[in-house]
Amino acid sequence: MMRKILLILLLLLPFFVKAAPKPYSLVWNDFNINDNTGLMVLGQINTVKPSLDKASRWSIGCECLDRDYADFDRIKDFYGELGAGYARIQSGWARCEKEKGKYDFAWLDKIVDGLIAQGVKPWMCLCYGNPLYSDGGISLNATIFTDPKVMAAWERYVSALVRHFKGRVHMYEVWNEPDSGENKKYPERYGNLFAVTAKAIRKADKDVMIAGGSFTARFRMDWITKALDRIKERGAAQHLQAVTFHPYYPIPEEATDAILRLKKLVHEYNPSAILLQGESGCPSQLEYNHALCYHKWTEYSQVKWILRRMLCDFSLDVPSSIFTMVDLQYDFMLQSFGLVRMNLLKEPVYKRPSFYAVSHAVSLLNSETEPFSGVGVKESKGTEIKSVGIAKGGKCVAVAYWRGDDKPSDILDKDKVNALIQGVVFENPALVDPITGRVYDLSYVMLRGGQQRLENATKFTGLPLWDSPLIIIEKNAFDWTACQLPEGYVPFVDHVGI
Repeated sequence: MMRKILLILLLLLPFFVKAAPKPYSLVWNDFNINDNTGLMVLGQINTVKPSLDKASRWSIGCECLDRDYADFDRIKDFYGELGAGYARIQSGWARCEKEKGKYDFAWLDKIVDGLIAQGVKPWMCLCYGNPLYSDGGISLNATIFTDPKVMAAWERYVSALVRHFKGRVHMYEVWNEPDSGENKKYPERYGNLFAVTAKAIRKADKDVMIAGGSFTARFRMDWITKALDRIKERGAAQHLQAVTFHPYYPIPEEATDAILRLKKLVHEYNPSAILLQGESGCPSQLEYNHALCYHKWTEYSQVKWILRRMLCDFSLDVPSSIFTMVDLQYDFMLQSFGLVRMNLLKEPVYKRPSFYAVSHAVSLLNSETEPFSGVGVKESKGTEIKSVGIAKGGKCVAVAYWRGDDKPSDILDKDKVNALIQGVVFENPALVDPITGRVYDLSYVMLRGGQQRLENATKFTGLPLWDSPLIIIEKNAFDWTACQLPEGYVPFVDHVGI
């Protein structure tokens, strides 16, 4: 009898034990619930999947797997879902060569092939040392080696790796942040390393792209100049096809002047070299180490910061890589830069608002678009608002605008302003919020005055504005799906002069 009772209780147990609720982002709920635009929702942006056959100006971080800070098997599907066409990975010499002269690339094969299967093109940072040959370190701020025997071993490793991945890796980047740590005293060391590495890459693969730099947010122009001088002296300037940089500024817009100075400097050494924002992102909480630490970040300010960084890079026509897809479990901390929140078991918890925002931005700012410089946005009081025009086929079809004079806040409320959009006459525009992906109706009179088309300008009354980008865009210029409108609601088709 007792056995029967126990059996019945076990069978009934699932009905009494409530499953633990699946974790989710309360902040994502807030963005979707607290909508004070005062505008009717017309629809939703359609997101895109990456494709090996399509160009992309966006990359997403897949770093630190050489040190097991994340588990690729658990996160690989996010890369195919997000939409960015490229992903940055790190090679990890110490993990590939654990016995002198024997290379194991199986762990890297899994990542490279896994990204390709998702439609994402990998590019690889060649960085950090190997304790078999030196004690300079195998992680961030590892000392660049100078011993000829170590450099020769590095050259053999680079040659073997590039031959192995020929046709699968889009670009190789030489080292990570060589102007930090002990290396910031010795810019010539990086120049020597780049020259040796670039020549080894080119010998192993004559077609792959080569990048140098990976310079930190400090933009030490004197250091960079000395490094570039040494690269030129070693006859390797022609191999410097791209220069990467990491603009970690609390106010993203404040990096622009330094980026333009870097571009001018690089072109003095190789006029055909492109600039590439190779790593930049934002924590989602107050961090005590790494970039942007000791600022009170949250999931609210993180997503705003990332969108502003993306729009700044787009305005400069610079390809851009977001750091990073998931929180990384360093040996002493769980970093919170991820678009996906992770737990201490290296398992995904939930997608942050920044994941959805990046996916929407990648869809809007695709390879068919380009920055349009002839636009400006002013409030009726004459205050300049940060903005960038978005063109297709040479014609401006959209303007992104935001308040960018301070660090992104946690505030959800949007102001209503009277604004003059200079340089474009909109015909049938909608308003898009890249965070939620919502498409709003701009055709109705919002307060009074509504939308007025002027000579080479458009005036709006009651336009939403906050410290995150919003985009005014022609309805036929992007891919979106209309939703069911309330019965009796009819958007105006034309109301010039109202």
